[in-house]
Amino acid sequence: MDVDGADVAAFTATVIPADQGPVRNAFCQAMTSENDLPAAAENERLVAELEQAEAYEQTLRQLIVEVRDALAAGRMEQALSMLNTALNDIDSATDVVVPPHRTK
Repeated sequence: MDVDGADVAAFTATVIPADQGPVRNAFCQAMTSENDLPAAAENERLVAELEQAEAYEQTLRQLIVEVRDALAAGRMEQALSMLNTALNDIDSATDVVVPPHRTK
């Protein structure tokens, strides 16, 4: 049986809903079964956490580029101000990786 790109695209469109990101789609479909609803919810939470961490990483990478450019242009005060703002944001942000401890 020959399979071409159109067949793959048609199959993918029927299997993967368009409203979710590619990381979430692939992971959740691979890990979800009807008998595994609690595990599926935990997987969904972990995937969402991973997506948040990746977005945060991108933000930090962009800041590093902007600071490097400011330093290269000789604007040390601006670079220092950007770094201080970033440190304040990091210190005041809630922890993305470890959820708050819940008592039962």
